[in-house]
Amino acid sequence: MRVLDIVDRITGGAALLGICGVPPLIAIMVFEVFSRYVLNSPTIWVFEMSWMLMGFIFIMGVPYAMKRREHVSVDLIYGALSLRKRALVDAIGFALLLPCIAWLAYKMALFALSGFVSGEVSGVSAWNPVLWPFRTALAVGLTVFALQLLAELIRSLRTALVGAGPVSSK
Repeated sequence: MRVLDIVDRITGGAALLGICGVPPLIAIMVFEVFSRYVLNSPTIWVFEMSWMLMGFIFIMGVPYAMKRREHVSVDLIYGALSLRKRALVDAIGFALLLPCIAWLAYKMALFALSGFVSGEVSGVSAWNPVLWPFRTALAVGLTVFALQLLAELIRSLRTALVGAGPVSSK
């Protein structure tokens, strides 16, 4: 289906954005270690920047892992099921998870908007960055995850009902 391919491309783009966060994370961690242990002058901003970058990397990678069906699963019983039954089990799981993730995406978007309007800052360190950009990234990642869950739900239902096609979108 064409719409599912578009969702897959959006998910791939989110994963690429997440990958782009890895080099800066490595760089600031190396900088912090050098500053702290060689110059004896720790930074005030690396701790917060590192957890924000790690959160960004994680949330942008979650939809891609779903697309590739790389999340942890217990195959003891699942692996013994037929293709159609596995697809049905997947569809039930996706149907249960989708409203939860959609709700989280919605609430995080409201949380980001609230932070933007109020100018809320972290309050964790002396650096004290505004939080809305990080919260916006989380809302986007959760939205992409919800879209990918919907795509996988449709694929699984199609496989469960028709019995053709892969359960996975790998």
